Amino acid sequence: MPLSRRKKRHLKLWSVLLVLGVLFAFGLVRFDRLRSPLLGVTFSHVYAQDLGLDWREAYAAILADLSPDHMRIPVYWSHLEPERGGFIFDDYDWMLNEAARRGVAVTLAIGQKVPRWPECYLPQWVDALQEDGQAGDEAREAAVLSMIEAFVKRYEAHPAVGRWQVENEPFLAFGVCPKTDLGFVRRELELVRSISQKPIAMTTSGELEPWFQVAPFADQVGFSLYRLTWNPIFGYWAYPFQPNIYRARVKTLEPFVDAVYISELQAEPWFHAPIESLSIDDQHRMFSPRMLRENVAFARRIEVPLVDLWGAEWWWYMKVNGDDSLWEEAKKVFQ
Repeated sequence: MPLSRRKKRHLKLWSVLLVLGVLFAFGLVRFDRLRSPLLGVTFSHVYAQDLGLDWREAYAAILADLSPDHMRIPVYWSHLEPERGGFIFDDYDWMLNEAARRGVAVTLAIGQKVPRWPECYLPQWVDALQEDGQAGDEAREAAVLSMIEAFVKRYEAHPAVGRWQVENEPFLAFGVCPKTDLGFVRRELELVRSISQKPIAMTTSGELEPWFQVAPFADQVGFSLYRLTWNPIFGYWAYPFQPNIYRARVKTLEPFVDAVYISELQAEPWFHAPIESLSIDDQHRMFSPRMLRENVAFARRIEVPLVDLWGAEWWWYMKVNGDDSLWEEAKKVFQ
């Protein structure tokens, strides 16, 4: 029986993994060329509001002062469709128009799971749909698809939109979210492809997941990169991985997708307590300008075409509250 297209891609992927693994183990794979990546940021207007900021002021300052090459904007379902069928596009219209005015390319992250805790922003009216077991799950999924269709159709031709990100690390059990259904993710991807010709990205955790699980479905793969995290058992934990490890993993995926990039580079603290309970000095000690500079230098050594930094809203929050050291360092990074 002839192999399906998907099985062939998996077989090819595992073959390359095996060959590169052997070569890398014996030091036969060298990466001497250093690429200078485009630098961008993720901007969450919801997170900016949670920090007590005027989110439009923060967004405008990021565009004007930092001049990023790229912006990733999460689309929060609960804010977009607070009442069923009642879409409010105003905030996204404004952000995209401002990005277009400055020539900044945007990735729109859509789906039920998108960047920033708690990851899944389900409207309250969805709760009633989910009360009926499996039928409730199917009703929720149908509502997600309806939301995606309306959003993609509205912005498919917008000059600022360069790519779609469908879901955020959908196969990682992180966030307050319904369990991921692979069949449903495929339906989301098929829907976006039926409307738009723009590339579709999927994301994965740089440290906690095998990256190849998203490669068969996406045009591009983004991965997060965290160097210092916290959990209640071990406290703060520094990952031991060096750039060559990430670089080798990038190389294994490049034959199967159009691009592999860093979708989320840690550039703010991993907070172990509510931010409002921490002083500005405490927050500075948790993540300093030196750490920002070193993380960007680390990411450059991986040699990917794009690096999106995670924490721009917090840099502005620190500046508004009297500590502009992160903001000034970010300006140097983006020069």
